[in-house]
Amino acid sequence: MSRIRLMPMLFGWLMLVVVHSQAWSADDAPRERLKSGPEIGSPVHAFFVRAVTGPLKNRSVCYVCRNGDRPVAMVFFQGVDPNAVKFMKMIDQVTDAGRASGARSFGVLVTDDSGKVVPILQTLAFDGKIEMPLTASTTVIANPSCHNLNTDAATTVVLYRHQKVVASYGYRRGDLVDSEIERMQRDLTEFFAAPHTEPTK
Repeated sequence: MSRIRLMPMLFGWLMLVVVHSQAWSADDAPRERLKSGPEIGSPVHAFFVRAVTGPLKNRSVCYVCRNGDRPVAMVFFQGVDPNAVKFMKMIDQVTDAGRASGARSFGVLVTDDSGKVVPILQTLAFDGKIEMPLTASTTVIANPSCHNLNTDAATTVVLYRHQKVVASYGYRRGDLVDSEIERMQRDLTEFFAAPHTEPTK
């Protein structure tokens, strides 16, 4: 990611820190989801991130490896959505409700300048009371050979279990309106509630 693109994104995340509790008045009609993320049924590529928050903060961590066969919501951010904090808090709530059955989640900010975003993510997590580990990783993970993130998607959610993709959703900036967050909440609740069966060989 070039520095020309990086600076507006940094500014956007900084603004979330300042105004994350503001009520947004965008049109609340459901949005058409983008195709973003790996194909359903494909293996989830292991990758290392810089953990910014959570119990493993300041370490290089492979959360795909650590979460093993558990059902996981993996959230990639390539841009800034005004409702990103509300979206993450919803994922926290649903993950916590399913934690006894193994539910896990983590967020990844895709950037080639993680040093600049670390204090912003730390403040955002603290002020927004975000429980999921927030991390940063390089733009290499967005490549089609890795996690295949749509360049138009500010936010991509990949749901997987047994390290195989079950579903993926892409959202443009501004698509995370209340109705879409509620829709994702239903999908995520259903995903975590599904039987934790072994994959067929």
